[in-house]
Amino acid sequence: MRLAVLFEKTLKEYAAKELGTFTKVFEEIAPGYAITDADYKELNIKSRFLQRVGILIGFFEKMSDFKGLKYSDYLSSNDSFKVRCDDKTVCVELGQYIKDATNAKVSLDNPVKIFYAERLNNKLLVFLDTTGEKKLTQRGYTSTNVEVLTSDAAAAIVLFSGWTPDKVLIDLYCNQGYIIIEAVMNALNIWPGTLKTKSFNFEIGTFKIKEGVKLNVLAFSTTMNDIKNAKQNCQLAGVYKFVKFGTQELNAVDYDLGENKVDYVISAPPRDIDWNKLFFQLEYIVRNNGIAVLYTSADINAYKEYKIELVEQASICGKNTYKFQVKKK
Repeated sequence: MRLAVLFEKTLKEYAAKELGTFTKVFEEIAPGYAITDADYKELNIKSRFLQRVGILIGFFEKMSDFKGLKYSDYLSSNDSFKVRCDDKTVCVELGQYIKDATNAKVSLDNPVKIFYAERLNNKLLVFLDTTGEKKLTQRGYTSTNVEVLTSDAAAAIVLFSGWTPDKVLIDLYCNQGYIIIEAVMNALNIWPGTLKTKSFNFEIGTFKIKEGVKLNVLAFSTTMNDIKNAKQNCQLAGVYKFVKFGTQELNAVDYDLGENKVDYVISAPPRDIDWNKLFFQLEYIVRNNGIAVLYTSADINAYKEYKIELVEQASICGKNTYKFQVKKK
């Protein structure tokens, strides 16, 4: 089935690679938008990087071209609908045309179906939504209204790190727990869409957590409030029993963990931390050739004073993502 998919434009590489496991079709039509050919149910349930999936109605050269389609193929007279579009004129015209063509009722508050119309490079993309009110990246495991980073960014950071489930992983600034949650969900093959069952108008079916996976994953923070939020989110995500939690000031992490105990550190530290203290701790707790990935808007140079090398740098959702390797020998 021809689909329109939306994703964070800076995560195109991750979205395209993921779609490659479902289909060979990935046609980018604008930053953050692509047309593909796949099962919309499977994408909604399994995708970690898509924000929205819709049944493609058309990608029109002219604004008026949407009037040439048979909308009764997508909507019956018994259905209610609404149109979402940043262009109010297009929104009104498309809504009126669909209403006249199908005799369906407009419902702005509780529609059965939602049509999206997006103006892209002087063309008009129209699709029937299959995702629901909330984006796929709003996983359903968030217990607060505060997000330090989004779930798709967290999933990308974990993949960027190269972490594998057989390695010891710690997040020193776990905050809401997103990085740890995405790492564990991926390791156990937990589909993100299973946390959003109420958002879909189709059955998800059953799935099994990957068996035999032994994890050593730790979520640390300097505040009890962060740990409380991370625990709640881990419970909602179904990964609580796989994660160890702890509160510790940065200058005491080495005392708590010990030397050469960690393979991977993946964190989104506050911009205003003492970077020298952080790299001192990383040099001590991370094993030789171990990896530390830091996601921050800050420019980092403090690592140069330690046995730590910058091996890769990327931009994920507009922030610097640094990949360091500890070189003790």
